Amino acid sequence: MKTSVYSSIRGNAMVALGDLAFRFPNLIEPWTAHLYSLLRDPEERVRKNAVMVLTHLILNDMIKVKGQISEMAVRIEDPVARIADLTRLFFHELSNKGNAIYNILPDIISQLAAEETSGVTTEQFHSIMAYLFSFIRLDRQAESLVEKLCHRFRTTLEAEQWRKFAFCLSLLTFSEKCLRTLKEQFPCYHDKVALPSTHSHTSARAHTHTHTHTHTHSHPRAGHTLGSRLR
Repeated sequence: MKTSVYSSIRGNAMVALGDLAFRFPNLIEPWTAHLYSLLRDPEERVRKNAVMVLTHLILNDMIKVKGQISEMAVRIEDPVARIADLTRLFFHELSNKGNAIYNILPDIISQLAAEETSGVTTEQFHSIMAYLFSFIRLDRQAESLVEKLCHRFRTTLEAEQWRKFAFCLSLLTFSEKCLRTLKEQFPCYHDKVALPSTHSHTSARAHTHTHTHTHTHSHPRAGHTLGSRLR
């Protein structure tokens, strides 16, 4: 599957392994990484087959969702529109399985934030995160993600990753509890917000906050954004 120079063989092998994994999931589980690796194949047909097979296996609980799920997230920005659409549909369906998106989001962020290893540009990262964060609708999920993202600032010395973590925080709508958590975690990021790009992500929505809070302060989550806290 990895060594064949023929894309038709690689694509067909992916389908065959998908059928085998559906019947004997425990047998294929140690080789899951090889299935995910075809999501990076240069040929459109192979990547499409990989997305479709993994979608079938994951949504039917035939393979466990692990760190490699970030490879599926990359396909949200696939240059082939059909593959990108299939991937978006997968995450939409996955969002219907309880806390599935919330559970995998921190690992996806960590995996894709490092451009030199993920190959994901800043623009692609922003697009992928904007789509995935659209499935975070519960206050308790947002509150937990605020804390997890704040802790991420201490896991790297790379300023570009700090900016990406700040961008992810800016995608959340804050409850009062989120704001308290953000304040409590200030030591994690206090020395990062001075960076121009990081500050721009945390303050860009400040004007929106002021306008929204004036008109919708009765809504429990309306108007509280990261920008309004750090401005």
